Amino acid sequence: MKKTNEHQATKPTATVAFRKAKITEYTEEIKAYNTAQSTWGKRNYDGVLHSTNYEEYFPDLIITNSTSNKAIDPIIATIFDSQETLTIGVFIIPKQFDETNTQEQFIDNFENFRHQYDAILLMTEDSNFTDFGFKEIIPNSENTAMTHYRNSCFDFQSFKNVFAPKNIVFMRTALGSGSTKAIEAIQSAFAIPAFYRNQIAVLKDSILCVKSGTDQYTIDEINLVCNYSLDQIKTGATLVHDTFEDNSLGNTIRASVFISGFDSLD
Repeated sequence: MKKTNEHQATKPTATVAFRKAKITEYTEEIKAYNTAQSTWGKRNYDGVLHSTNYEEYFPDLIITNSTSNKAIDPIIATIFDSQETLTIGVFIIPKQFDETNTQEQFIDNFENFRHQYDAILLMTEDSNFTDFGFKEIIPNSENTAMTHYRNSCFDFQSFKNVFAPKNIVFMRTALGSGSTKAIEAIQSAFAIPAFYRNQIAVLKDSILCVKSGTDQYTIDEINLVCNYSLDQIKTGATLVHDTFEDNSLGNTIRASVFISGFDSLD
């Protein structure tokens, strides 16, 4: 059994408690943001929920900027709606491990923090929450300790499914180009790094977002991406997806995924 570093285990607890207490304080400010952003209007859900105001269903995200050792302490991400809050410890996976930052140290570190958060998120250095439809809201205060986003693609329940209690979630993004850009992007997005492969029993609920540039994706390409994603996850697990445009991508496609199912890396 791995030993938990006492200092690491107690320090984030105070931070998490502080963050949860602050949620109440920010409620009125968030309502003001909702009003200011109301031009986003309403969204329909595949003919099931018509004219549903997105503010009631779509989550906000607050990222707490780390002021401590980023190589050790997690970034705190809080995803919430008007009723519930998910507090997530975020760790960035190094592009490569070496003698000063080994794979074993990385795993030990986030496992030590794991019981203090609703879930742990492991993200690659090139992935970003904006790849999943989170848009930054410009604050009307001088508080620079937090960055506030709102999602325009996925409802809060989708994130609850992925960030199930004590789950380990993997976040990855990948680009594809040329005539096979769609399958190239999604295959790379689901390409789990070597040190995970022997630790994963099944992949469960996932969130998929596909962004296209000036070269638009076709219906056949989107179907290919979704079908490939469904083939990777457990039968009966939920896959939610959305698509939008980003002309800065040029003639490429970006596929971004949240993948859950990592019960442990022990």
